[in-house]
Amino acid sequence: MENGLSFGTWNILTLFKPEAVQCLVEETERYKLGVVALQKIRWNNKGTLDIQDTTIFYGECNKHRQFGTGFAVHKNLVPSVREFKIINPRILVLTIEAQYFDITFVNWHAPTEEKTQEEKGVFYGNLEHALNEIPRNRIRIVLGDFNAKLGKENIIRSMIGIHSLHDVTSENGLRLIDFASGGGLIVKSTMFPHKDLYKGTWKAPNGRYVSQINHVLINTRFKNCVHDVKTVRGADCDSDHYLVKGKLKVKLKKLIHSKGTLVDRFDMNKVKDTNICEIFKQQLHETMNSLNINQDETIDTKWKVLEDAIKMVTDTVKIWLIAYADDIALLGNNIEMLKSLGKKLIKVAENVGLTVNDDKTEYLIVIRNNRNYGLEQHIELEGHTFRKVSQFKYLGSIITQDN
Repeated sequence: MENGLSFGTWNILTLFKPEAVQCLVEETERYKLGVVALQKIRWNNKGTLDIQDTTIFYGECNKHRQFGTGFAVHKNLVPSVREFKIINPRILVLTIEAQYFDITFVNWHAPTEEKTQEEKGVFYGNLEHALNEIPRNRIRIVLGDFNAKLGKENIIRSMIGIHSLHDVTSENGLRLIDFASGGGLIVKSTMFPHKDLYKGTWKAPNGRYVSQINHVLINTRFKNCVHDVKTVRGADCDSDHYLVKGKLKVKLKKLIHSKGTLVDRFDMNKVKDTNICEIFKQQLHETMNSLNINQDETIDTKWKVLEDAIKMVTDTVKIWLIAYADDIALLGNNIEMLKSLGKKLIKVAENVGLTVNDDKTEYLIVIRNNRNYGLEQHIELEGHTFRKVSQFKYLGSIITQDN
């Protein structure tokens, strides 16, 4: 995604009811979100679920069907997911490969203010442990329902900015600040100058007041990667929490889909032949005995020697399978050399059950100093006829006889 990654966090209260998942997917796709951290899924078990253009990675709730966290990931990003780790029903980790630095999202659902200090201590201990296991060179984004209000006290402005919805920090907010300080994180959800309408993340049941208790944190080293965080008031999933959307300026790792290439693979059907199998075993044994492997070498070195030996014997016993080939170019200084190379190609193809396509095989003479070679208009090799051309397309470029 050249223009950045849109992400979010949303306490959706429950997906354990009819049509809740469909509603969630429609809203996340409507706002073009790549990754959304979800709290209170309330699903048993753990796994993944594909719906439309979204895959939901989810962890299980507790035995009372409480909590349960997950991630809604757009299908374009699913191939880039390299890790999905469940810590407990309140904490979940998802890592996505990027071009320069991998991105790890830590989704958490913190205890509310009225919970005991012991429960809060256990939660933050688990969260700190999960954060410490993430490599320092990654972009670490911690987001979710923190149940914490952050104020505008001068002493914490360097960590949270000046745009919080609240003036006074709550007890959970102080715990959050302490955790962020120890983990090298800063709070980005309170650093952007939006109207109060786009800061509140939770609406009280009576509708009289709104609190900002869902937040987004990032490690200080990459703080400038987050370009915006705000509430999306239009998203509706029958929850008392609003969707919080962020913008991350980062280039994701490109997936390279290779075109036709020459691929060497083993033809295992030939190994089923008793004679070939015995010859292969004997030659591999003789080859290994002649290598004199030093026992002090590392396991990686020993494996490389074994791998090379297997390939060497495989080539000798002729059990290679050429899966498919495309864009093969043979170069010769003269017509006789070209014919010789062509015969070898035809023979190798026949050995593995392939044939050269006459209609798609052509030859071109590159003329130097305006010399006229007077070559025939076609070449006949082993029953094949290849026509002469004045130009052809190779790897996207036009090659002509004047090149």
